[in-house]
Amino acid sequence: MRTLIVLAIATAVSACAHGGGLAPGHLVAGQLAQTDQEFPDGSHYRMFQFQGRAGDTITARLTSEDFDANLILTDAHGNHLADDDGGDCNARLTITFTQSGSYQVLVNTAAPRATGPFRLSVQAGAPASASSRPACNRE
Repeated sequence: MRTLIVLAIATAVSACAHGGGLAPGHLVAGQLAQTDQEFPDGSHYRMFQFQGRAGDTITARLTSEDFDANLILTDAHGNHLADDDGGDCNARLTITFTQSGSYQVLVNTAAPRATGPFRLSVQAGAPASASSRPACNRE
């Protein structure tokens, strides 16, 4: 359900995404607030745009102490490519781009109306090792 919703919303707001741009190696410390964009399920999100090159692999990580993090990756047209709300309270996506172009990462929550501070990072390459991810008790 969120896939179709992401497509419609991302297309409608891609020009006015207030999240800003992302680049590998940068950390964004932000806040999900009641005033941020909202999916029909009541969960808030912020959109961050970045450029990907064919063949490059990136890993995006979203952490928060206040909400169960969910990451959504779309292409420039809002087509859903991947998502992760993890098995723990944080989210991580690793993707290798098949084509160069603009992409969007949506910082989202797994629960409706959840808000709070977050940290979003994008790094070049895949994570060094797979770690176990305990269940999340935040909602």
